[in-house]
Amino acid sequence: LPFATNFLTAVPRMVFTDQSRLKQALLSLLGNAFKFTNKGNIGLEIEFNSGSGGQASTMSFHVKDTGIGISEDARRRLFQPFSQADDQFNRQFGGTGLGLVITRRIGEVLGGEVTVQSEPGVGSCFTLRIDVGDVSEQPLVTPPTMDTTRAKAPAKPQKTTIDLSGLE
Repeated sequence: LPFATNFLTAVPRMVFTDQSRLKQALLSLLGNAFKFTNKGNIGLEIEFNSGSGGQASTMSFHVKDTGIGISEDARRRLFQPFSQADDQFNRQFGGTGLGLVITRRIGEVLGGEVTVQSEPGVGSCFTLRIDVGDVSEQPLVTPPTMDTTRAKAPAKPQKTTIDLSGLE
């Protein structure tokens, strides 16, 4: 599937957050996007919102897909422990129904939230918004767009002979 990362705004060169938890949350959302998308594309859009009037600066990560989508009724259950959109998804795609619960909790720990917009048969957009601390002294940068559809396929592994005679 084509995957592209786009920066909707310039972003601070450095932000202040828990790198491991942010990575875990993004991998969870991206993993779901790939899991539930058979055709079309998947994208990650990133935007920065500088806080004003005492509000914190935030980063938003929008994981968009053209997958199966989620009905309004199923979205209400989506962030409940051990719940999936419906039993058919559990049989077809597997999983425990904890991934989005954990991801939402990570978003809260990072000072933000996880929200979803979706339409069955059209796709979904999960947004992770986090507080990035005081970045007023950080210069804003505009990273390049990354589109993996143009990336070269990895080279095929070469066969290698390994001498195991010393393991006897």
